[in-house]
Amino acid sequence: MQLSHDSDELRRLREYHLEQLNQALRRSSVLGGEIALRIYMDNVAFQEGLEQAWMQDQADLVARGASVSTG
Repeated sequence: MQLSHDSDELRRLREYHLEQLNQALRRSSVLGGEIALRIYMDNVAFQEGLEQAWMQDQADLVARGASVSTG
């Protein structure tokens, strides 16, 4: 599927990823656990233009010892 820059298609893509993240938050163990949550959060952060803030949040967690070996 080739995406154009049509705002309706981008809106639908954003809604899709937000729904996937919402489902993963509700049933994370069924959908892949922490790794799945990170992938969905990475996608949403990218779409929202918040990659740098998300990466900083991750770095802050690591600095506080609040991370696991899987990422």
